[in-house]
Amino acid sequence: MTTIGNPGLLDRDARPGTLGVVAIVVGVAIGAAALADWLLRGWAFIDGPALLLAFALIAVPLQQARRRALDRRIAHVLTPWAAERSLVFQPSANIPRTTPTLDKKGVLRAVMVGHVGGDPNGFLAHYSYKVQSGKHSYTVWLSVAVARFEGRSGLRLRIGPTTPLAGSGYGMFDDWHGFDTGSAEIDEEYIVETKKESDPVQVLELLDPVVLVGLIDAPLVPLIEIDNGTLFVAYGGRFGIDMGVEDLSWFERLRDEADRWGGRIHAV
Repeated sequence: MTTIGNPGLLDRDARPGTLGVVAIVVGVAIGAAALADWLLRGWAFIDGPALLLAFALIAVPLQQARRRALDRRIAHVLTPWAAERSLVFQPSANIPRTTPTLDKKGVLRAVMVGHVGGDPNGFLAHYSYKVQSGKHSYTVWLSVAVARFEGRSGLRLRIGPTTPLAGSGYGMFDDWHGFDTGSAEIDEEYIVETKKESDPVQVLELLDPVVLVGLIDAPLVPLIEIDNGTLFVAYGGRFGIDMGVEDLSWFERLRDEADRWGGRIHAV
């Protein structure tokens, strides 16, 4: 199994630099002073902000060091892995905000550019975006394949699992509406939506019985978006890193799935 892995806080390559160490030392000193003051004289108003400052001075350098270590590890593993598959690795890329999920103002990382989904400039990547839930927010991580195509303006389709990937919220956008595939099994597993401007003939031609059976039998349920000349295929989690999908072979499955959908689109 080929994997990237996630560096731990105690890993050698995740150690903070000189400035980070200084910040941590200062944070420990401030935290110790605040705790000592609390124990000796009782809780004072200044102790709360002091402890928060101490926590930030300790946590931020450690988090940044771990992020840099992960970026280095991703580049070290994916650069040769991508080259072996005629792909070019780059740390990040601009996002084509052409489908509902790509329009969530997220971030693309671990990008591998090449022939994907019938597009010679398509790419595979890790994609993340923030979701606000009341007073709290959380990050959704996906592994995605993105490809552009010409024509087929009537293909504006979204197929997602009834249980959203990685907790990402979606379903029934204002300008999207449910589409009846005629399959009860698909209705149990997926939410299928089309835009008002969609051509139902093209959509039905794309969603033929073979495609529907493939979706029902899929070992890992995908999110498919086809909109504004863009094919977007996604699975939950960061391939090569997160538990359950830590093997990079998942990227090959993702590419195969994008190639299948790209071929179907071009056949319409």
